[in-house]
Amino acid sequence: DNLYEKYFEVLPFNNQAVIINALRWDMVKTLLIKSIQTCGKYGSLLFSGLRIEFTRTCAPTSDMDMNAQLVKVTTDSGEVLMDGRFEVAADRTFKIATLDFIADGGDGYEVFRGVKQDGRPGIAREIIADQLAGENFVAEGAIDGRMKNIAPTVQNTIRATSNPRLRARH
Repeated sequence: DNLYEKYFEVLPFNNQAVIINALRWDMVKTLLIKSIQTCGKYGSLLFSGLRIEFTRTCAPTSDMDMNAQLVKVTTDSGEVLMDGRFEVAADRTFKIATLDFIADGGDGYEVFRGVKQDGRPGIAREIIADQLAGENFVAEGAIDGRMKNIAPTVQNTIRATSNPRLRARH
């Protein structure tokens, strides 16, 4: 159900939405790297319009993987922003929306400090509720593939080495 009370479960505070019209690529990249390093110590940023591939291995006793690597970033339209051999210019800019707490450098997102904020259109929860109120919105909770960890897992390694067709020939 698209009940208003559910929005309070997800966004319990009266955080303002913040619009930043010109966040440089080098800052976007820094934010993406911070997001892929978390193994539960803090929340990762939720982004739209991008698809990322990364490697991260979270040890059972670790809250972060400081060795996580951002491998590839593309836009939803297929434009490659970074792929290991290529990276867009550091001064290329992107329009983003976030919460005031994050935009003010909270939760360790210091990269936002000092960045020009171009607007605060209202309380984020209310904006989202208003946007979805007129639609037949159903939250399915499906994974949409915008973040893909391509690190080999123990499970994949075992499966590959136990398959005779995949074993290296000597």
